[in-house]
Amino acid sequence: MRQILNNIMSRKFDLYILLIPVVLTCLGVIISYSDSTVTTDRNIHEGMYFLRRQGAFAVAGFIIMLVTMHVNYHVWQRLGLPLLLLSLVLLTIILIPGIGGSAGNLNPSSGKWFQPSEYAKIAVIIFMAFSLDRNRIALKEFGGRFVSYIIMLQVYLALLLKQADNGSAVVLIIVVFSMLYAAGTPVLHLLSVTFLALPFVHIHIVYIGYRWNCVYSWRELLKAGHQIVQSFFALGSGVLFGKSVGEGFLGAHTDYILAVIGKEFGLIGIFAVVGLIIVLIMRSLKVAINAQDASGRILASGITALFAIETIDNLAVVTGIIPAQDLTLPFLSYGCSTLLVSLFAAGILLNISSGLEPSDKPQYPSDNGAIKQTESGKMTEEPE
Repeated sequence: MRQILNNIMSRKFDLYILLIPVVLTCLGVIISYSDSTVTTDRNIHEGMYFLRRQGAFAVAGFIIMLVTMHVNYHVWQRLGLPLLLLSLVLLTIILIPGIGGSAGNLNPSSGKWFQPSEYAKIAVIIFMAFSLDRNRIALKEFGGRFVSYIIMLQVYLALLLKQADNGSAVVLIIVVFSMLYAAGTPVLHLLSVTFLALPFVHIHIVYIGYRWNCVYSWRELLKAGHQIVQSFFALGSGVLFGKSVGEGFLGAHTDYILAVIGKEFGLIGIFAVVGLIIVLIMRSLKVAINAQDASGRILASGITALFAIETIDNLAVVTGIIPAQDLTLPFLSYGCSTLLVSLFAAGILLNISSGLEPSDKPQYPSDNGAIKQTESGKMTEEPE
């Protein structure tokens, strides 16, 4: 253990990005105790069901983060395309009757045990980070390269919307646009695509029944929005310092875990959790800004955008600002897929923050035509 700690200190990892996910994950395990007591009282699962499972997920996630933070993030360049194709296969498989569940998972009997949409997010981020780095010059034009990324996004959106995963679709749109912007894509290109997509967004919301029902239940809270009403009661009952642990409500361990925190730890607890996440996002943004190369900057930007939009969306849902999106709170919400992916992403951020300059690190031409060393060792110059 001492050797591991010495290695962490010697590598100059960002300690905020290291410690905050650990603290939030441990808090999520504690909160899962509330759901264990509630569901046990309702005879849904045996005692300590969620506590044991989330504890096991946390241990696995910590191991993944510890390993990932010591793996040069350029290694993921070689795995970007295979991960992307694998995520597409998984998203397609769950559409087959009898294999996929109603929650978009591959094991219907265990709820959110394995959700391909969570792995798809990080797969897209890894693939796009290195692909965008190689095509930064071409992105200046509203042409083939830029359009190819939009087509890729449309394929993912079609698969996600087919399985009614609206929240992941929204997250993926913002993450992809954030990475395109970080890679130097003109804002006018992104705004043009946004305006062209608005009619399709209107059709998907208004003319597809269950999506309009989400909006309706948001507008008519007391008539149709059972979970959001429970969330309001939970947030209000916690007052300033909250009640004792074990006072959760049924079904709050994923999307509405912040409401449980408000009920058990009060307004102080909510401010503490949100404050930690804000610090994590700010430190992640700092890593992106100070990354040694463009691929590191774009990769860190995508992960930062992922953490930020999931947090903002979850906060907005719990407080009733927007309709339910079925999105978890990073590191805190119950679930194998979301926790493992979040800790894996944190490990990548930690490696980017370590500031190492390995000799075998591949480099690509910069925007100004500077000479860079490629992976093969040859010197190249990008024409202006």
